[in-house]
Amino acid sequence: MISEAVLNSMKQLVLADPIDAFQKKVVRQCHPVLLLVELYCVLSRENFKTLRRSRYRRMDRNS
Repeated sequence: MISEAVLNSMKQLVLADPIDAFQKKVVRQCHPVLLLVELYCVLSRENFKTLRRSRYRRMDRNS
């Protein structure tokens, strides 16, 4: 498992410029496939949170 700090910094790099991040060695420090899977989990978890938040906001507006 990659430490949270390392994962966060990599996530920022990948979000800022995915192609650049993958060309640099940053992403290749760890096993690339494992890193991709972990990044995907973190990102999808965040997307889910924001989706849920926006859904609640919509419900509040309707009531």
